[in-house]
Formats: sequence, structure tokens, C-alpha cells
Amino acid sequence: MGSIKPVVEIMRPVGPLTAATAPSFQQGVRAVLMSAHVSEIAIDMAAVESVDDAGLRAVLAGFTLAQRSQKRFSLYNVSPAVRIVLELAQLDRAISMPAFSPVAA
Repeated sequence: MGSIKPVVEIMRPVGPLTAATAPSFQQGVRAVLMSAHVSEIAIDMAAVESVDDAGLRAVLAGFTLAQRSQKRFSLYNVSPAVRIVLELAQLDRAISMPAFSPVAA
């Protein structure tokens, strides 16, 4: 008898997460989370240079959708500059932000 293995999908946004890029980021997160086989979405933030209020809202919307879908949502490899913005918005209290992804690239 086989067991169902959790599937982690990794997204790797590049550049600033701003009003210009937040809608496509949010659509990508939604598409991943709507996949029945995915149990967790890991956002690799290593290439994200900055985040504005629209980017924060997109991250929060993704996290909220993951919670509603009973799936895990994590941010990995968050740069110090982006981490400060997330901490000021207190998103670090709700969203898991380990230093590095435990999932193989």
C-alpha cells in the first residue's frame, strides 16, 4: 500500500515585487495552490530586490489562500532588506521565513 507523498512547489520570483509585478506573482501563487497535488508552496525570495505595499498585499493574499486551502506557505532566502519590510509589516509573525529552503533546488 503506497502513501501519498507531500508535493512542494517552489516559485522563484525575480526583481522587485511591486505594483507592476504583484498581479502576476499573485496569479502564479493562486495557480500553484489550486493544484490538487500540491501540499506546500515555497517562495524562494533570493532574487527579489525589493517589496512595496502592493507586493506585501500579494504575499499576504497568497498566504491567506494557502491557509484557506489547508496548504503550507513559506518564504525562503529572504534578503535582509526585504526581511525588514516584511518584519515592519509583521508578516514574519504569521509566515514561516527560514533562511534556506530544505527542498532541493
